[in-house]
Amino acid sequence: MVKSAIANSPASNPAIGSDAVLRLEQDVRQLKETVLALRLKLEEAQAGRDQAVQDAVAGAHDEIRQLRDTVRTLREEMQTLQAEKDRAVQVAVATGSDAGRQLQQTIAALRSALETALAQAQADREALVRASDDEQRQLRQTIVALRDEWEAPHGR
Repeated sequence: MVKSAIANSPASNPAIGSDAVLRLEQDVRQLKETVLALRLKLEEAQAGRDQAVQDAVAGAHDEIRQLRDTVRTLREEMQTLQAEKDRAVQVAVATGSDAGRQLQQTIAALRSALETALAQAQADREALVRASDDEQRQLRQTIVALRDEWEAPHGR
């Protein structure tokens, strides 16, 4: 087609007039301008696509960075919560141990006080029994002495 256009060009055919040559030259110029405009639009479209790809990649990288930051922050919060929970468990165990130890000490003190009170009560009971036995013995002796006194003048 290019060969036929060259073969039919005004320079190779003297029969074609100068108006026709001008028109053909204008057509060629217009075609060149159209090709140039289309090439520019194609380059612009390619640049737009390249920019869109770069923007998408940058956006994806930014999102990845944000997600990594979020994961790191959540991991740190989780570790902080775990450490707080561990401390709370340790405090609860220590408090429980202290409470248990205090209860054991209280039980031991109460047991000791109860044993002392029981020993004192036993000693008091034994003292009362002895006192009662002594009183009964004295009363019997008094009874015997009074009977002897009473029976002596009456002759019995």
